[in-house]
Formats: sequence, C-alpha cells, structure tokens
Amino acid sequence: MRLTVTPKEGGSIKADALVLFISTKELKKEAAKLLKNLGADQGALKDFKASAGDIAIAYRAASGKTTSRLLLAGVGDGDKVEEYRKAAEAAGRKAVDLKLGALALDCSLVAQWAKQSKCKPDALAAILAGAVQYGAYRFDRFKSGKLDKTQDERKFKGIDELVFAGCDKQLAAIENGANAGMIVGFCQNAARDLVNLPGNHLSAEEIG
Repeated sequence: MRLTVTPKEGGSIKADALVLFISTKELKKEAAKLLKNLGADQGALKDFKASAGDIAIAYRAASGKTTSRLLLAGVGDGDKVEEYRKAAEAAGRKAVDLKLGALALDCSLVAQWAKQSKCKPDALAAILAGAVQYGAYRFDRFKSGKLDKTQDERKFKGIDELVFAGCDKQLAAIENGANAGMIVGFCQNAARDLVNLPGNHLSAEEIG
C-alpha cells in the first residue's frame, strides 16, 4: 500500500472513495450541508448514527477526475484518539469489502481533531494510517473456493494507495506521522500473518 499526502481538497481527489470523518455533533449541525456542497445524496444520513466505527456510503455525480463514492466514518464525540482509530479501521475494512484500490481520507480538519483528542497532528495521522491498514487486512492464503471467484475478485489484491488529502498547513506533520503509521501497520499485519500461518510455512523463504 503506497502513501500519498497532498494539500489538495478531498473533494477534488481522484480515488475510488473519499472518507469523511463525522462526529455526532457534526452529524446534527453540518453533515447535511457538507454532503450538499459535495453534490452528494443526503439520504445516506438517514440511518447513520456517527458512532465510532459506524460507516455509511453516499454517492455524488462526479467527473472522471474525482470520486463519486463517499464513505462517512463516524468518530463518536470526536474527543478520543480511539474513536478516530475505530473509524479509520472500519473505513479500511469497508474499502476491502467493496474492492476499492485507492482510498482517500479527508484530513482538512486534522488540527481540530488533534486538539479535541489531545493528540498532536502527526501522532493522529500515524494512528489513522495504521488503522486503515489494520482494517484492510485479510488472510485468505489457504481459503477454499478460490476457483469460484470471479476474475475481478481474483485480481483484487487490496488497497494499493492511501491518500491523505486536504493537509495544507499540516502537510509536513501529517506526512511524517502517516509514514510512521504505515510502518507500524505493515509490521502489525506481518505479525498477524505469522500467527495465521501453519508451522510448516514459517521458513525464512515463506516469511519473506
């Protein structure tokens, strides 16, 4: 999974989906306006509670240069780091379920989130990057039924690009934090592979 950190606004990013982190407070006051400004269907908010880890999907008319799919990721009250971790993990999991290759996170409010959760922007970016990887993890090396999969299902290898968008003034901090988080996420998933692999597949060549 490669990482891209950009000052470009999330709404202008070309990706398979854009993740919008939404708190319960924002759901009541700002979410409908946000979706309207993005040209998205506000009906997705009907059953969306914005609790930590809650996910909803909204669609919008978009050109080939921007994403038409929005993942609304709930962060609860948005005042705890754990709530953002749960939201990012759920977004990663949903992206894999939908077989999305490029996932963008709208991080335009990262300074505000960091202040609310009493966390530095770089540390929060690290948590988001690691959590997306954790949620996107799948172990199906020995899973039966592979021959029954469609060609697209066999071709899909997981999220291949994670984009942190709207970083602007926090660009350097987010880039440093996200890179650190990517390393942590990779190591966590490598450890999960070791746990899931049978003993006869734990040779140096197999692990590599």
